[in-house]
Amino acid sequence: MNKLYHFQVYMPDLPLKFGKQRLNYSNHALNASRDDRYGDIQLPTFIDTNTAKVIEVEIIQGRFLSKVVYRVNYSDTHDLIIVVIPERWFVKTVWLNAKSDKHQTLNKNKYETKSA
Repeated sequence: MNKLYHFQVYMPDLPLKFGKQRLNYSNHALNASRDDRYGDIQLPTFIDTNTAKVIEVEIIQGRFLSKVVYRVNYSDTHDLIIVVIPERWFVKTVWLNAKSDKHQTLNKNKYETKSA
């Protein structure tokens, strides 16, 4: 069973700091970087998970970390959202998010409210 967690709802205590990691981008992520509503995204080669903000995680079967969504500084006005499969540092998709976005449309019902 998959469990989805969001930092604004509940985030279990997980080891999510892996240091600096080289990112491997999917074709979907590369295409998304050229088709973002805010313009072309310059994709980083690495992510420092010790400083990136964890937004969302997905856990499969109560123990396997299948997805981590990180938010990193991109510019004065935007942050870069990076969705990765941490086992291979494979980036599924990316997009820019305005720093001023307060996420008032977040559907909290999609997320777990306690640990898996």
